[in-house]
Amino acid sequence: MKVIKLALATALLASTTSAMAAKPTSIRFIAEIENDEKLSKRYEVQCSDKRVIEMTQTTSNEFCSLVGDENYCSKRKMKVAKNACK
Repeated sequence: MKVIKLALATALLASTTSAMAAKPTSIRFIAEIENDEKLSKRYEVQCSDKRVIEMTQTTSNEFCSLVGDENYCSKRKMKVAKNACK
């Protein structure tokens, strides 16, 4: 019985932690930037905790965002936005 209660408590704690994490509410295009004849695009990600994070799209269609010391990059825009808002 104690094992079931412990497993239930762990599952409940894990679900509330993910529910409390900030999530992206909008992704807005800002500008196109040309560096060394390479075109990249800048986006602004608005998080549910009111933070605004900058995200760039490179010429290889990879999205990247720098938050603190962490650099998140992926081919999927939403995946980068979710990781940046956590």
